[in-house]
Amino acid sequence: MSASQSPAAVATENRLFAALAILRVVVLLNAVGLNIYRRDNFQHPVAAVACVVLMIVWTGVAYLAYSRPERRTALLLVFDLALAVGLILVTPLVKGEGFRATIPGSWVVGALLAWSVRFRWSGGLAAGLILAVADLAPRQELRQSDYANAFLLVLSGTIVGYLCGSLQTMAAEREAAERASAVAAERARLARAVHDGVLQVLSLVQRRGRELGGDAAELGSSPVSRSASCAG
Repeated sequence: MSASQSPAAVATENRLFAALAILRVVVLLNAVGLNIYRRDNFQHPVAAVACVVLMIVWTGVAYLAYSRPERRTALLLVFDLALAVGLILVTPLVKGEGFRATIPGSWVVGALLAWSVRFRWSGGLAAGLILAVADLAPRQELRQSDYANAFLLVLSGTIVGYLCGSLQTMAAEREAAERASAVAAERARLARAVHDGVLQVLSLVQRRGRELGGDAAELGSSPVSRSASCAG
């Protein structure tokens, strides 16, 4: 069993996805609020409303989908990231070519961090690069803030992925150490039980040998029996 498949690592991943579920709701509220505030910037308001509704629906779906380990398939993560990229790419069609902020905004970090948690630093790096390219490609004018946002996507995805992997590895190693300690303690207990049992048998042999006399008395007075008597 690999470290990422151990019960402790899976439990750590579950807690990380539970925290991510809360973050998704927070960034969703932020994205919805900003789009309402910027409602005059949309050339196609109906399409903008459809995009916002899609984000709301997918946030609920993602909450349920990521809540169980067996549902966290590669297909789910690919669709999650593809949806975030798609919402970025449709922004020029909904807002116009001169847009400054994308429709999903910070909402895309939900997919980014899902890749970081599930695939560690390599997943975070890949998702960050994809989102960064998608954010920069449709812009007619690139500002310093756009480069900074793209850089932060790549950097945060990689670092969070590395930290998530480290947490899972440490949890698996701690679980293995606790298991080894429990095995060693059980072995020591059994060894003491066997040792004490042997001493009790030898002590009984010595006592019975003295009572019976003859060859039995000689057996009871053997060095092994005397050692057992002294140890008892």
